[in-house]
Amino acid sequence: MAKAKKLPSGNWRVQVFAGMENGKKKYKSFTASSRKEAEFQASEWALERKERQCGNITVKEAIDRYIEAKKGTLAPSTYREYLKAAERDLVSLHKVKLWDLTSEVVQAAISEESESHSPKTVRNMYGLLAAALKMFSPDISIHVELPKKKRKEVKVPTDKDVQTLLLHVKGKPIEGAILLAATGSLRRSEVSALMPEDVTDLSVQVSKAMVLDSTRKWVIKSPKTEAGYRFSALPPQVIEVVRRCIPFPNPNVITKQFEKACKECGVEGITFHRLRHYYASVLHFLGVPDQNIMLYGGWSSPQVLQGIYEHALEDKNPELRDKIVNHFEDVISHGISHEKSRIFPGFGAGFIGEYNTCRQ
Repeated sequence: MAKAKKLPSGNWRVQVFAGMENGKKKYKSFTASSRKEAEFQASEWALERKERQCGNITVKEAIDRYIEAKKGTLAPSTYREYLKAAERDLVSLHKVKLWDLTSEVVQAAISEESESHSPKTVRNMYGLLAAALKMFSPDISIHVELPKKKRKEVKVPTDKDVQTLLLHVKGKPIEGAILLAATGSLRRSEVSALMPEDVTDLSVQVSKAMVLDSTRKWVIKSPKTEAGYRFSALPPQVIEVVRRCIPFPNPNVITKQFEKACKECGVEGITFHRLRHYYASVLHFLGVPDQNIMLYGGWSSPQVLQGIYEHALEDKNPELRDKIVNHFEDVISHGISHEKSRIFPGFGAGFIGEYNTCRQ
């Protein structure tokens, strides 16, 4: 271990070799008021570095340290969920040292979790583990088969559902929140964070969200992605209601008020978040390009929209089917008429009609 050297300031400094970068040696410096403290810090860092390189830490330690290292870049709600996941998930691997991890050991843990959790949840578990392994043991090679995603049946609200809800909640505090989600695609957290200055005569500006931090305190933060920043155009009557309802309660209160309203008016099987699906599906049905739907609704990836379209609006399906059938009917009818005119030149539409009747 390198020895500490006294600086002109009176402090002591130790420089430890930290590897090569672009052909040049890199050093890590440790400065303290005493020689002993500076050398202790350097020794502790070198030992920790060696342990990381050789995998002499447990899976639980790696996950915990990964979460703490990422704390400053994670959304408060994400950080809180990561802390829960670190304690709750893949418990059978917690005490396993990284250098003892094999594909077989990890696969057994994944299979065990798959018995009691959904494919999406298990995939999230593995995602956190993989990220921690990449940080602390990047050379480790783990190959596992994750559970296949299952298509979840989700009810998207219909026009009638939304109309029934709005009629029931007219004049109540939840009215503005429902309108913002159904006609502007705002999330609960975005609704709760709205301020009077965010509302114009034509739209609302979405630039923040209300979420729970790791201490379960409601805080205002920036959107998770750039797509979260947007202006949502709204009908004048919606703007009027929104101005009357601001400020909105926290997201949990919005959920409770929404569930109560649904139960009272008989609209079953939908959540507040499904109003965003309703918004996207309506725009898709109206022919709005996906790129614009993503822009207006704050979605960051086309894959998310495709997942929403899988659960198309039930009340629009017959119209879509009729539209498809009518289109092909026109194509086929035109083709038949053209062919018959070629075979029987000089005969008009009356003959074609009789010809069709004869064939029936």
